[in-house]
Amino acid sequence: MIQSDSMTKHTRQVLLSALKVVVLCLTLFLLCTSNSWAQITTDSKIAPLIQKLIDNDAHISSIAADALVNIGSPAVPSLIEALKNQDINLRWHAASVLGDLGAEAAPAVSALSAALHDEDGQVRLYATLALGNIGTAAKAAVPSLMAALQDKEQFVRIYSTLCNGLVQ
Repeated sequence: MIQSDSMTKHTRQVLLSALKVVVLCLTLFLLCTSNSWAQITTDSKIAPLIQKLIDNDAHISSIAADALVNIGSPAVPSLIEALKNQDINLRWHAASVLGDLGAEAAPAVSALSAALHDEDGQVRLYATLALGNIGTAAKAAVPSLMAALQDKEQFVRIYSTLCNGLVQ
């Protein structure tokens, strides 16, 4: 009986090792064949970039913003979520990137309009600029931009005047 238990344990170890080799080979095969379902998704690339927007190193933050702009419209839903984050720096960086995307960020018009009511003036400024960069696709934001003409921050009032003309 003892010999049988040790044989079973040895057999399990051999089978487990063989299974690991099979899984490794299958993974390598899938990665090498470039099947889209075996690749890293764009979403998994976007989340770390969003977090890097608020890196203490301005160079890293800038590289992350450029990478998100290069990704384009697939980054917009994550940037919209970032506009709702508790971190003020992340909110204004997200609005800034949406502005850099221009018309590709059109799905964010509603969220950017809401950001015009943010407690932070810098978030409101970048939301205003983003709406202006989106252009005519942001026509739905005209009432919010008109309300921003009464903002307590002078720079928000000035840019909302300019962006209102770009949107209409």
